[in-house]
Amino acid sequence: MEADARAALAHEGLRPLGDPIIELGKLATEVSAMKDALAARVNALDGPTFTDAFGSEQVHAEVRLYSDALDRTIKVLDLLGKHDLDARLVRVQEDQGRLFQYLVAGVVSELALTPEQTAFVPEVMTKWLRKTAEGVRSNELPAA
Repeated sequence: MEADARAALAHEGLRPLGDPIIELGKLATEVSAMKDALAARVNALDGPTFTDAFGSEQVHAEVRLYSDALDRTIKVLDLLGKHDLDARLVRVQEDQGRLFQYLVAGVVSELALTPEQTAFVPEVMTKWLRKTAEGVRSNELPAA
C-alpha cells in the first residue's frame, strides 16, 4: 500500500515531505523571498494608490500583496520560533557528526592499522573533508 502511494506521488511529480519542521524552514525562505520581491515592486511605485478611470482612488495590487506577504512571513517565522528550528538543526548535525565519527572509528578498527597509520587518519580525513566541501562532480564519484 505504501509503495502504491509513493508511485502515485512520483507519477504526479510530487515527493513525500521530509521533516515537517525542515519543510517549514524551506517555506519560510520562500515566503521571505516573495515578501522581498513584492517590497521592491511597492518601492518602485509612485505611491500606494492610483486613480482609476472612474476617478476613484484605488490601492495598487502590489501593496495588498505585499501586506499579505508580510502577514504570512510573520506567521511562518512565529511557527518556526515555537518549534525552535535552529536548535533542532543543530541536534541533527550533531547526530550526523557522531554517526560519521562512529563510522570512521569502525572502519579504522577493522583495518587494524598500526599506531603510526592510525595517527595519520585525522590528517587524511581533514584533507578529504575539505575536498568534499569544495564540491565533487558526479563523474568523480565511484560507480555504484
